[in-house]
Amino acid sequence: MTVEEEERLLRESSPHLKVIIRFALETGCRLQEILKLRVENLDFENGLIVIRPEINKTGRQDVIPMSSNLKELLEEIVENNRRRSEFVFLYEDKPMKSVKTAFSTACKRVAIKGLQFRDLRRTYSSRLHEKGVDALVISRLLRHSSFKISEQVYIQSNLKMMKEAVEKLAAKQSKSQESCDNLVTKRQSEKSKTFATIPFSMN
Repeated sequence: MTVEEEERLLRESSPHLKVIIRFALETGCRLQEILKLRVENLDFENGLIVIRPEINKTGRQDVIPMSSNLKELLEEIVENNRRRSEFVFLYEDKPMKSVKTAFSTACKRVAIKGLQFRDLRRTYSSRLHEKGVDALVISRLLRHSSFKISEQVYIQSNLKMMKEAVEKLAAKQSKSQESCDNLVTKRQSEKSKTFATIPFSMN
């Protein structure tokens, strides 16, 4: 998902979906890990999020860092929660079981086709890669059991960066060609004017 698509999607998302999308893009967490996240799993003092074994796909307990932006967002959510529930993300004061309908509806509103919630996790990893974050660090943030699982993400991200690179080259060549064409046209015009001013003798 591009940054422009993200901005459009967030504008059209309901408040409860918006915070979940932001959380996913800041952590790379899977949907069920997000929906089943508890307030007690947030360590604001150390800026950490605990992913419990029972909600983790790997079946182990993991700890991931929260950015300063995410920490601010989560503190606001917890403050508004006021212990109405042990879970972090609520809809009408109740834990959410799914956001499939809300996410699909928001995507349709902004004409983003084929986007699934799990693509937010891929977006998270691709953006880290594009920012120059080490591949091993990204793999650890994604909590993959093997580095090989992360390889496809890097391949896709590299292909995207390669395509963008050649498009920049194409754009540069296009401008150079345009300048060249303009120069040729200018010279031809000057020659025509010079030719038109040469006096002809009828004798």
